[in-house]
Amino acid sequence: MNRKCSMCHQETEFTSSKEHYCKLCKTKYNAIWRANNREYHNARVTEWYQKLRREVIEHYGAKCICCGESQYEFLTLDHKNNDGHIERKVYKNSQTSIMARVKKANFPNRYQILCYNCNHAKANLGVCPHQKGKS
Repeated sequence: MNRKCSMCHQETEFTSSKEHYCKLCKTKYNAIWRANNREYHNARVTEWYQKLRREVIEHYGAKCICCGESQYEFLTLDHKNNDGHIERKVYKNSQTSIMARVKKANFPNRYQILCYNCNHAKANLGVCPHQKGKS
């Protein structure tokens, strides 16, 4: 459906009948709005990310599967198959986009929750010291 954009007045295709701006103008408008409302925008993004992180962590059990740590601030998402470096390289992403992708993919089984200590030890030593005696 073609209409005139309310901002640039160019005839263009719109994806929805509720849209008032073309894609380019909407992008410009959003950038200006974020710049003028930086604190509000940053607070909303932080709130969104914390909610997303909590949802992902709770879905995977909300405690470190290695040592049992359950303090939320210490928990992190771990790639079971040690392939996180591949995912980061492919998607060139941050922890935020990994969490969003995990949720969008309906929480695949290739992830688990580890505390930062166990995750770091697993990444650098190949196995967490908690697991050495259990083998």
